[in-house]
Amino acid sequence: MKFSYCTIPNRPIATLVDIAIRSEQAGVDLLWIPDEEFYRDPFAVLAAIGARTTSLGLGLGITNPYTRHPVQVARAMAAVQDLRNEPVVVGIGAGLKHTRQALAAPDGKFVPVTRDAIVAMKKLFAGETVSIENSAFKIEQAKLDFLPHVMPKIFVASTHPDAFRMAGEVADGVIVGNVGEPAAMREVVRFVEEGLRVAGRKREDVTIVAWNMVLQGDNPDQLADIIRDMTARTITASHSKIRALLDLDPAMVEAVVTRVKAKQFPIPRELVTNDIVTKMAILGSAEQCSQRIAALHAAGADMIGIRPAGPILKAMDYEGNVLGLHRVFKQAMATNNVSR
Repeated sequence: MKFSYCTIPNRPIATLVDIAIRSEQAGVDLLWIPDEEFYRDPFAVLAAIGARTTSLGLGLGITNPYTRHPVQVARAMAAVQDLRNEPVVVGIGAGLKHTRQALAAPDGKFVPVTRDAIVAMKKLFAGETVSIENSAFKIEQAKLDFLPHVMPKIFVASTHPDAFRMAGEVADGVIVGNVGEPAAMREVVRFVEEGLRVAGRKREDVTIVAWNMVLQGDNPDQLADIIRDMTARTITASHSKIRALLDLDPAMVEAVVTRVKAKQFPIPRELVTNDIVTKMAILGSAEQCSQRIAALHAAGADMIGIRPAGPILKAMDYEGNVLGLHRVFKQAMATNNVSR
């Protein structure tokens, strides 16, 4: 199983490069840089990291086809690919609503718009001329003036079953947001496999990333408190099918959605209990977290992608937390002979 994590570009590029170098030295497989809010440009950050490291995988995680035109994303990531012999990864999702609104970005149904973006970018990477139009973007006879020496991979980030199916048809990977339960992950894998069958593809053609908040520590209440409000927001944003797969009580969901929309924070423990938090995140000692990650691997996840959140960054040394977990994770893999 591969180990990756996302770090927010909210610090100087030199600091981010130092973090990447330490991650590479530790043996982390891939580092994600997100394209969200208005932090430092992820393409510039990835290029800087790529120039100072050699084996660390590079991932754009996550951009979207509403605020970023797919041709420009393809152009930028094809350039980043110059710095790696292994494929770089383009993660594509819906983006943050308030960021889209700030840019007066166009609307459009996520699954068809994202499918178009993926198909277009793959053709561009292959040197083809592309024309396509939908409600979010238009491409008219566009072609890159250079080709990546290796084809970048494109992963879809979502909590929507139709997006999982679509990814199985046309993408190289799926970033599964906030599913911490193995039984639910197995169902997500089935959605992906439905798309694979439609396209005549094989399971190994798609990498499934378990994209989770992961916090290690000795006090479960304290850890859950850090992300309780974030978990409530995640419940609100998640697709109803995923809520059902996680066995979230509909009455609880309704109460949470009402509070989140009314901005009634903090969320009480009695509403979003520790058990609910751990359905969507991974908490505990490094050994317990490693065991939870291994269980998601057994359910079909090929990679763990540890995601940051504002409350986590404020409460702890995020990168230290991740790299400490990675040490235990590597030991567990070696001891249990977990496939990578």
